[in-house]
Amino acid sequence: MSGRIPATVWFRHCIFRTGDWDSRIYAYENDLVHSFSIPALWGNGSRSCLMVSVRPTAYADFRIKFAFGESSVPEGSKSSTELKVQARVRF
Repeated sequence: MSGRIPATVWFRHCIFRTGDWDSRIYAYENDLVHSFSIPALWGNGSRSCLMVSVRPTAYADFRIKFAFGESSVPEGSKSSTELKVQARVRF
């Protein structure tokens, strides 16, 4: 055993400033296997995303994604939180 932790970590933080919904920005985020995430960002704010993938054996892996963001839009303040968990076992 080499003593290494069989994990991969992705982190992303973006700051955005757009005029309104018609000038929104789409940003690709890493996501779970066989899934994708392209949130629409608008107003003034930021969004962060943290994902951890652990592969304890050659036949199993686990992923956890946590994303959160906040923006101020003409209607007020808007916040969002997202949590996704995935476990895969291959036979």
